[in-house]
Amino acid sequence: MTTLERTLIDVARHYNLDISVAMLDSAFHRKLTSMETILAAPDQCTKKRNTKKMRLALDLTDARRESPAESIAAVRFFQYGITGMEPQVVFRHESLSRDIRVDFCHRSARLIVEVDGIGKLYLNSGVPREELEKERRREQWLRDLGYLVIRISWKELFQERRFIEIRRELMRIA
Repeated sequence: MTTLERTLIDVARHYNLDISVAMLDSAFHRKLTSMETILAAPDQCTKKRNTKKMRLALDLTDARRESPAESIAAVRFFQYGITGMEPQVVFRHESLSRDIRVDFCHRSARLIVEVDGIGKLYLNSGVPREELEKERRREQWLRDLGYLVIRISWKELFQERRFIEIRRELMRIA
């Protein structure tokens, strides 16, 4: 048996970034470990292989991400040279007296990326049609603020088309 930190380090050294970053993000988001503890773990390892790969996974890790899909999207942003995408940005909707949080936002480009999972449709009311309508109104409100909203499905996380579209949009605005 190994510690959680050692396991995460081993995964970061030997698996693809989309797997290792998702695992690291989840561990940090759930407060199961800390960056300080993780950074101490490699010193305890006898094998020092793939250190650059491990460091890159740690550099890409962000505890604000709430799902493996968001972590994979962040890895894809890195792989496609997309920078400036901040996770879990909150907008205040005054007329509803509530906050609206988006998965990723590039503030200066006024671009929002939402990663869709089927689970969202069963949150809150548990009635997919109601949740879909709420999501549609939420997205329209964001568009009314002047943001372009791009939605990515789970399947599209593994296709380059959406990420090329996002990169092209950012280049157009820059």
